[in-house]
Amino acid sequence: MSVLPLKEYIGSEEELTKSQAYEHSPFPFSATDYSVQIHDNDNTNELEESEFSPIFRNNATQKALASFVHKDLPTFYHLFEHSIKLYSTDGSIGYREFNKSTNKFNDYYSWESYEQLGEKRTQVGSGILNVLEKYAPDVDTNNFILTLFSANTPQWIITDLACHAYSIPNSPLYDTLGANSTEYILKLTESPIILLSSNKVDKILQVESSFLKILITIEDLTSELREKVESKGYKIFDFKTILEIGAENIKPHRIPTPETLYTIAFTSGTTGIPKGVELTHGNIVAAATFLFAHIDFPKNPTSLVFLPLAHVYERFKINFELSRGGHIGFPHNPENVKTFLDDIKILKPSHVSSVPRLYNRIEGGLKDKIKNKPGFAGYILRAAIDYKLNNENGYISSLVDSYIISKIRKEIGFENLSFLISGGSPLSENSIVYLRKVLNCGFYQGYGSSETFGAIAITTNHAEDPSTTGSIGVTTEFKLRNLPELNYTYNSNKSGELLLRGPQIFHGYFKNQEATQSSLSEDGWFSTGDIVNLNEKNQLKVIDRVKNFFKLSQGEYIASEKIENIYVSNNSYINQFFIYGDSFQNFIIGILGIEEELFFRYISNNFPGKKFSTREQLLLHLNDLELKKWILKDLKAPGLFSFEKIKNIIIKLEPFSINDETLTPTLKLKRKNAQNKYQKEIDELYEQGPIV
Repeated sequence: MSVLPLKEYIGSEEELTKSQAYEHSPFPFSATDYSVQIHDNDNTNELEESEFSPIFRNNATQKALASFVHKDLPTFYHLFEHSIKLYSTDGSIGYREFNKSTNKFNDYYSWESYEQLGEKRTQVGSGILNVLEKYAPDVDTNNFILTLFSANTPQWIITDLACHAYSIPNSPLYDTLGANSTEYILKLTESPIILLSSNKVDKILQVESSFLKILITIEDLTSELREKVESKGYKIFDFKTILEIGAENIKPHRIPTPETLYTIAFTSGTTGIPKGVELTHGNIVAAATFLFAHIDFPKNPTSLVFLPLAHVYERFKINFELSRGGHIGFPHNPENVKTFLDDIKILKPSHVSSVPRLYNRIEGGLKDKIKNKPGFAGYILRAAIDYKLNNENGYISSLVDSYIISKIRKEIGFENLSFLISGGSPLSENSIVYLRKVLNCGFYQGYGSSETFGAIAITTNHAEDPSTTGSIGVTTEFKLRNLPELNYTYNSNKSGELLLRGPQIFHGYFKNQEATQSSLSEDGWFSTGDIVNLNEKNQLKVIDRVKNFFKLSQGEYIASEKIENIYVSNNSYINQFFIYGDSFQNFIIGILGIEEELFFRYISNNFPGKKFSTREQLLLHLNDLELKKWILKDLKAPGLFSFEKIKNIIIKLEPFSINDETLTPTLKLKRKNAQNKYQKEIDELYEQGPIV
């Protein structure tokens, strides 16, 4: 497997010195929107009998995979240093300051320049090394791991950049890990120092780690908190003090190489003990290269830090934005997602990156608002939206955009919106098309994981086939493993388990050789566990997870995630769905989560029997047999066989959440935890039997 810098494809050696160093990116979509076979067996019979499909690469990088943007920018440290030169006085990270005179957060963002951000990074890195040398002299300051534990704050990013500059690997924690997993990670990494929010201190004090020596709070330190922590034998500083210590004792940068370990991303996963994904500076710069090649970056790039920074998806996005002079705004109340809309209206982002659940809620809210707008204005609005949804772009569509869509965009803070990006799990093509047209924006859908440091495949922003996650990117090659027992093979239907290889793919799990060997082959192929189907352009469409299959008593295989996605995408009031079945039963059952407002309105307008005049009344009778039977018959599930359809359900408002550990931080279902939570209800549904 050979790799080249991206400049071999899109730029010249001299390009790096220009003010617009990346003017040739992204590639033309027409060149990257499909994958090509680079290897085949000469003998057809041999291919038919093979365990794998041929190998595929992006059309634009057939001769070799791209690994970095330019030979002089081999790590993210170099990319950020280059950004400081290019965008020195431009805003980098922004926040709404709390105004003591008004007792409110400002209704505008204050920005730190790239030059200021670079200075703070150096001060924090120097401060961390100084306090370790003084207060933890047994720690090898050339070989330690820093821990991060907070919601999304500017200090998180500054510290991460400090780790880049001083070759310090870091490892994020997050609330849903729980005390046992948190203690496990702190002991496994032997981390001597942690940056955290003050409200996380008690959680850390509850765990035991003989390695942990120093705590740094993001907020200013109180005397009470200092006494509590130091009584436990730790040293504690606040972020402001670390900056001051570093400013007085500046240390030279310890410049990383592509092989230097950047982070250990512990995956909450859907089962088992967290696994630490080792990601190098080579992985991170390859991920940035992927985005350089595939994303048409806005001219005034502005975004909100929406998803948890502890997860690779948000870090993947931010590292690219910092490489391209992006303006990154932080929420004023990062622990309360419901307040983010206020920040969006002030920030007016050019792009938004999130997971399908957010986009389902935006779609549901837009549909509800459009449907229920009263009077003649409502009639005009519905007619205009209906026209836009059912016609290609043209003169009338442009009028709708100018006079109708623009008002919708402005009302929710999207007047500057260029595109949306979805990842984490597949979003239905109907939802993508709806949001793309009603918000008059591009829409990228990507595919990736912690092990790939973000997306390795992505659609174009106006993809002809939005049911896929696009072509494989320029940094990765893929092949499929045949699964004949599930009827997924390359020869029969161009499908199978997705295997990946390239400079963006991780090198192993931290101190976990067994997990590494089960996921990575000796020649570097990563088994994703995802089942995909290829279309005529060899673009990837995720069908399900290998482990999400189960067999019913009559011998039929059930692809749970595929079925859940069909139900959710075709019934607007569903926001969560968990299906369950096993080999001792001949039908499947479900736990269904609803959007209360949409569900109430739908039932009020459509239920033929008893009417529910209030939400309280509906919630009281939510699982009445009569209502459940009607819902099961009414649910739209196109393309499913009879044995794939739900035969009994429990209906809940929000059956799964991050807090009860039935969802991962990116809102993926933890199936075993979900089963454990609802085992009693599952047993009762099977005892009751099918009701339709």
